[in-house]
Amino acid sequence: ILMFKQITDYLNFLKYKNQFIFFNKKNFFDIKNEKKNIILVEFNTNNLSIIAYSFFLNFLKKKHKAKIISYLFTFEKSLFQRLKLLILNNINYKFFGIYKSFGVEKFILNKFNNKDNKSFLNLYQKYFKNLKSKKDLLILKIDGILIGDILYDSYLRMNNLPTINLNDDNFINFSKKFLSIFLYWNDYIKKNKKNIKAIAVSHCVYYAALPMRICLKHKIDSYQVNGQSLYKLNKNELFAYKEFKEYPKLFKKIKNKNKNKFLLDSKKRLQMRFEGKIGVDMRYSTKSAYGKIKKKRLLKKSKKIKILIAAHCFSDSPHSYGYNIFNDFYDWINTLGKISEKTNYDWYIKTHPDYIESSRLTLIELTNKYPKIKMLPSSVSHNQLIKEGVNFVLTCYGTIAHEYAARNITVINASLNNPHIAYDFNINPKSLSEYIKIISNLKNLKLKINKKKVYEFYYMRYLHNANNWLIEDYKSLQNLIGHKSFSKPIIYEYLLPSFSNERINKINKTIKNFIDSRE
Repeated sequence: ILMFKQITDYLNFLKYKNQFIFFNKKNFFDIKNEKKNIILVEFNTNNLSIIAYSFFLNFLKKKHKAKIISYLFTFEKSLFQRLKLLILNNINYKFFGIYKSFGVEKFILNKFNNKDNKSFLNLYQKYFKNLKSKKDLLILKIDGILIGDILYDSYLRMNNLPTINLNDDNFINFSKKFLSIFLYWNDYIKKNKKNIKAIAVSHCVYYAALPMRICLKHKIDSYQVNGQSLYKLNKNELFAYKEFKEYPKLFKKIKNKNKNKFLLDSKKRLQMRFEGKIGVDMRYSTKSAYGKIKKKRLLKKSKKIKILIAAHCFSDSPHSYGYNIFNDFYDWINTLGKISEKTNYDWYIKTHPDYIESSRLTLIELTNKYPKIKMLPSSVSHNQLIKEGVNFVLTCYGTIAHEYAARNITVINASLNNPHIAYDFNINPKSLSEYIKIISNLKNLKLKINKKKVYEFYYMRYLHNANNWLIEDYKSLQNLIGHKSFSKPIIYEYLLPSFSNERINKINKTIKNFIDSRE
């Protein structure tokens, strides 16, 4: 049965693949390129991102008269990996044929650049042997290029771990491989920097973004490209999705006659969340965090301050917006555990309903270590917790920060790179010492919440940007086929018929305006 399903899935993929290849060959003509000019693109197997690449890279190819080279990432040193790449490339297997259809001329796989063992070991000794803390790792730069956060998050993700042990053999081996890969890309980009005109990636986090960081050092145009949005990065802003710092300024530019309507729309959308509707402006959500209230009471009946810790997934890119007050989510909760032992509060912790099992197991370990913190069922409704009297909520940068603020409850964020940072409806400590001091003295903490500002944030975050540069009505399609289907081959069936000549011209105009703006 499993084999039959795999064969069926592959045949379906072939059908969609051939449709998209035909579309690309029909609409994106061959362009004579300057042999030396290069555009780099991350090899990604998310089907919606690939469609986005085809449009964006076609425009860049025309602009720079450049050839497109796609890079694959591997931590494996085996010859088998290289032979496999060669074979798959030659037979146009799956995604290789699609990439070639929008102009990719070559695929490269990183090598492990440590042939000169003495030189490599000297570099390892210099940069890794002297690491004394996880903070040292996070701010690690080599040749002026910040790589520590990428290494950190990649290691957590690839090993599904909550934190890093610098002395662990697995981490040491991983860091050696990472350094070797960095040296390969640093050498490649240095040699070709005059010819590399641009690089496109699907994300600014994890190891695949490493070549982009190096390109930024050499002032090479660097873009994050996916089906939702386009971003141009620079040496001062290494991460996408950081426009939240400008939300108040951007909202001020909106005509006054429209503002009240937009605030009312935001209030209604938030109310839909609180009523238990799933996925309201949260495309990834499959379960509501605001379901029905159960009869059994979960919070103690007491006069003590009640704190809810809204846990994050430990291995899911803690530094996706940049640095936080804590090294990672594990250190954050571990510190809160220590504070709990010294305070007279009622402490609770809860995962999101869409939790990852490994995160739940780590939370069990931490709550056993710090018994003052009671772990709540992931399925419990926030409506119930609010009704039972939660006084304060702790998060790093979760959506709960605006959701609870809309219910007049104080939220304390543990990051200056959180999406709510431009507003004062949450508490945003600037340092670890300030954070600990605030939480240790909650009885003296009073925050007046301006709900209009909460609704303003919601509008700017979820309603102001339409996510329609590629898909004309992103939200409607998402509601029709579900967010997870966007990455699957079925997305071709829905999108390709929508790409009329008029729509293609509009997409190309959007890309041109974006690139010409240099913003």
